[in-house]
Amino acid sequence: MKKLLLLFFLLYTRIAFGQDLKLKIDSLATVTLPGKPASKKNDTGAVYFYKRYASEYIVYLQNFKYYKKFSLRQDSLSAFYEGVVEGHLQLPHSKLLSKNEVIVNGFKAIDFAYKADSTHGLPDVRFQRAIFLDHYMITFSYWTSSDSLQKNLPNKEAFFNSIAIIADKDKTKQYTDEVMAFNLGGLLGNKYLTISFVIIIVLLVVFLVRRVAYKKLI
Repeated sequence: MKKLLLLFFLLYTRIAFGQDLKLKIDSLATVTLPGKPASKKNDTGAVYFYKRYASEYIVYLQNFKYYKKFSLRQDSLSAFYEGVVEGHLQLPHSKLLSKNEVIVNGFKAIDFAYKADSTHGLPDVRFQRAIFLDHYMITFSYWTSSDSLQKNLPNKEAFFNSIAIIADKDKTKQYTDEVMAFNLGGLLGNKYLTISFVIIIVLLVVFLVRRVAYKKLI
C-alpha cells in the first residue's frame, strides 16, 4: 500500500510541476526544458520560451541565410562570437560577468553571462550559450533574478548540460562559403551594430512570446 501511495505521489508531482521535454532544434541540436515551450517561427528562424517561477528559458534559432550579404570565414569564428557578446552588452546598463569559449560535442561555442537592467520585469542575470552551425546560430539562454540566483543555479546547470549537437560532425561547417568571405569585415565592423540590432530584435520577439507563455505555462 505504501509503495502504491508513493507511486501515486510521484506521478501526481510529475503532472503538477510539469514534465521534462527534449526540444529538437531543426536537425542541429537538442536541449531539455522543464515543460512544453511557447514558440514562434518565421523566415528568420524560431524562438522557444518557457518560464517557471524565477527561471526563464529561451532558445533562439537564427537563420543567417536570410541575410544575403552575411559571410563567415573559417578563421573568424572567435571574432564572430566576440561580436555576439558585444551585441548583448549594447543593451542599457549591461555588465559582462563571464565569457569563455567551450567545445560542445566537437563544435566551438561561446558561453557568457551578463547582468542587465531589469526593466519591463525581465530577469537581470542572463546566462547564454551561442553556437554557429551551417548558416544557423542557436542561442540558449537561461535568465533569472539576482535574488533567486543561488537557488536556481542547479536549474541553469541542468539546462546547459542537456545541450547536445546532433548535426553530422563530418558535414557540418562553422563557417560559410569562402567565396563570400570578403563580406565578414563589413558585418563585424562599426562596433558590431548589425549583430546588436539582431539581439534587440530577439528581445522584442521574447516580449511578444512572454504574453502567450505566461497564460499557457504559469
